[in-house]
Parts: sequence; structure tokens; C-alpha cells
Amino acid sequence: MSYETLLLSIGNTLRTGRTNAARAISSVMVHTYWEIGRQIVEFEQGGNERAEYGTDVLNRLSKDLTARYGSGFSRSNVHYIRKLYLTYPKVQTLSELSWSHYIELLKIEEPMERSFYEKECCNSHWGVRELKRQIKSMLYHRILKCFVLIDLKRGESQHEDIGQMNFYLNYYREEMNTIGDTEPIGIILGAYQDKLVMQYALQNISNQVFVSRYQLYLPEREQLEAEVHRFMGR
Repeated sequence: MSYETLLLSIGNTLRTGRTNAARAISSVMVHTYWEIGRQIVEFEQGGNERAEYGTDVLNRLSKDLTARYGSGFSRSNVHYIRKLYLTYPKVQTLSELSWSHYIELLKIEEPMERSFYEKECCNSHWGVRELKRQIKSMLYHRILKCFVLIDLKRGESQHEDIGQMNFYLNYYREEMNTIGDTEPIGIILGAYQDKLVMQYALQNISNQVFVSRYQLYLPEREQLEAEVHRFMGR
């Protein structure tokens, strides 16, 4: 190994270590803010079942925390710290995202929309700037504007159903979609399924095809809509 190679290797190790350290610090900070939010809400509740929004509490906390502990406790930041706990009452549901990510997510009032962007952040490794861009471009609402094809099976979902659904999706993409439309989505609902067969059947399928099961009765319209939204939020 040459000296230059050694130097590059050390540099890569150092960058990896610094990145991991930054992520760890960021995660600890989010969890710390969640705990602070819990304390604020419990103070406001004062033993009552529903939280009363203390008009004075956040302003006082912002001033006093800033005076004692420095920056990071502006009125708006304390507001989002409180909202973090109210939105994620179970700390285990927090993702490995930065506080800056969560500030943008907490601005979204609709839970399913917020969950969609949170999952996309984690899966696609979006930075805060990219998250802002995607929210501003209304990605969630654009994705909802697409054809959703549902194949409801009374019995077991078969591998032939995948091929048939793929055919229909190809047709809708080529013949029905217009410029700007999102790719169509296919959902196959069966009473039961062989997961291994479905896994092999779905390999190398470029279209968005999802297979799930329902109980041994036909789902109501509301259940079908909920199933569609669940897949859209993946």
C-alpha cells in the first residue's frame, strides 16, 4: 500500500466517522426535543384529560430557556418542540431524521400526507432542501392524481393475476395517461396468498403492483379507499 492510498483510506474513514457522529447527535437532539415537548404538554394539562394551550407558557419558556441555555429556543422552535410530542406521542415512532426535517414535516397538518413525506425522506435520503422542494411541488397530491386499478379476488391471489395486472397497467400508461400524470398503480386483494409465489411473480416488474389480503368477506368501499391510501403512503 502506498502512502497516498493510506492517506485516502484514513480520509474516507474520518468522513464516515464524522457523518455517523453527526447523525447520532441529530437523533439525540430530536429525542431530547420530544422529551421537552412531553414535559411542556404535561405541564399544560395539569392533570386534565385534554391539554389547554397555554398562551403564556411558550413565550415565557422561549425567553427563559434562551437566557439560561442560549440559542435554539425561539418562540417558533418551542412551538414545534411541543407539536413534535403531540404529533408523535410515542417516541418509538420517530424516524432517523434531523430536527430541521421534522420542522418541515410538522408544518403538514394532514397525517397521511405527513407520513408520505416522512417515508420518502427516509427511503430516498432527502435532505431538508429536497424535502422542501418536494412539498412545494405538491408531490403527494400529484401522486394521488393517478389511475389506481384494483383486482379483488374471492380466493387466493395467483401469479397469473400479476401478469394480468401488469398488462392493464401498461395499457393505462400508454393509452390513458396524459403528460404530467403519475404512473398508474395496481393493487391485487385476495383472501389469502402464497408470499413466496408472489415474491417471485413480482420480480422484474417495472410497474407499481402491490398484493395484499383481506379478511374472508368483501371489503366495504371505505376499506378499499383506506387500502389504496395505505399503498400510496409506502
